[in-house]
Amino acid sequence: MTPPVLSKRLFATADQEIFAQATGDRNPVHMDPLAARRTQAGFPVVHGMHTVLWALDTLVRQQFLCSSVKSLKVKFRNLIYVGDTASLLLIRQSDTDLRAQVVVEGITAASITVILGENRNPAAVSRQLSRQEREAARQARIPSVPLDLSAAEMAGRSGWLSFAHPPEEIAPLFPFISKAIGASQIAALACLSMLVGMECPGLRSIFASLDVDLAGGEGPTALHYAVDSVDTRYNLVKQTVFGGGLTGSVEAFARTPPSEQAAIAEVAQWVKPREFAESDALVIGGSRGLGELTAKIIAAGGGRVTITYAVGKADAEKVATEIRAFGGACNLIQYDVCHPAIEQLSVLTTHSRTLYYFATGSISGRKSRFFSGARFNSFVDFYVLGFLDLCTNLLSQGDRQLTAFYPSSVFVEERPADMMEYAMAKAAGEILCSYMGRLVPGLRTVIHRLPRLATDQTASVMSVETASALAVLLPVVREVEAE
Repeated sequence: MTPPVLSKRLFATADQEIFAQATGDRNPVHMDPLAARRTQAGFPVVHGMHTVLWALDTLVRQQFLCSSVKSLKVKFRNLIYVGDTASLLLIRQSDTDLRAQVVVEGITAASITVILGENRNPAAVSRQLSRQEREAARQARIPSVPLDLSAAEMAGRSGWLSFAHPPEEIAPLFPFISKAIGASQIAALACLSMLVGMECPGLRSIFASLDVDLAGGEGPTALHYAVDSVDTRYNLVKQTVFGGGLTGSVEAFARTPPSEQAAIAEVAQWVKPREFAESDALVIGGSRGLGELTAKIIAAGGGRVTITYAVGKADAEKVATEIRAFGGACNLIQYDVCHPAIEQLSVLTTHSRTLYYFATGSISGRKSRFFSGARFNSFVDFYVLGFLDLCTNLLSQGDRQLTAFYPSSVFVEERPADMMEYAMAKAAGEILCSYMGRLVPGLRTVIHRLPRLATDQTASVMSVETASALAVLLPVVREVEAE
């Protein structure tokens, strides 16, 4: 029997701002599309605690949650992206507990268990504070920027965080659950978002779970935390918390930082000074990742490069500045492979003889079914149609010669289960390139299936062994520039 859908909610950008203002959690993965694209998520994601508090408020409003709440357990299983519509499902209801799920496109984002019953012993649950603790709570701070902590800095860390606003100002956002269990407890739950997103683990963190008991009384308008353990195998941080009428534990993943490519001075140690002096290359997606590294290789060898960006202008300018400071030649233009090439290419000041196609959409993400036509079509737009349109327009201006590099993926042969649409689109791109290389006058295509390399796209919770990007790309560039 399919569980009933109690409510649906579209989480919009405006909702992000309201929740961030109320809780103090302004982690860029929630608020900044440019910063979020440098994470594995690829796009801004909804605050985990926003999802939970909305679900609890709905359960009370619809009178499915009427008894006193003793404790709350939540498992965060998948991301909810800004713009998603989430559904709240009632899984089980009994005299002792209530279980619900928040689901997006058939995939569970959060599993919520509410244990029912009286838990009204502040001394046992919220615990009485010593004079020193009361003073520390009064001096608790509100982080203004998310901390970027190493595993060593997180180990043994503890402290107090002040609620971003008094409980009575946070309660109106979730009026039904606030009335049911207390405004102080809701403010404390909201403060967990600040703890994970701004304090510890902080920057690039993702909420994994929480298990808290709720007590009567208001408690301090601050939250105390203490790190119990940091598991570097999984980048998992476990903390105990108390304050505002709750006590318990939270777990969060500390994501790895965005991948940084080798500096051009380092690249130059592996490239002959004039090795690519005859090159005039167009690098699509040269603002970061493999495109950035390719541009540095060519510039280090004396070639001229034009790098493109779709939205990350600051990243592109940083790459161009580094190349120019080294003495290289680098231009940059804005280019979106999903838009017609002809007008975008009108700003080019040189006729590129080589093309490197590192157009990059988000290859990870939630899969709700065996095969998604929409997901496949989006990859085809990036990796097939965008490449075709670009090459056709570059060759349309007179008697042109062009060598184009098409980076395919080992996923075409390895076929990981969650990459079906991506692998299919890359395979289609390979076929297109082979036909174009034979049938399009003036075009030479070079295709390589690249191994997993360290980029923003391959970032994961666990450390994954990757090949050296420079060792893989340098022979490719030499092959492309050979003629």
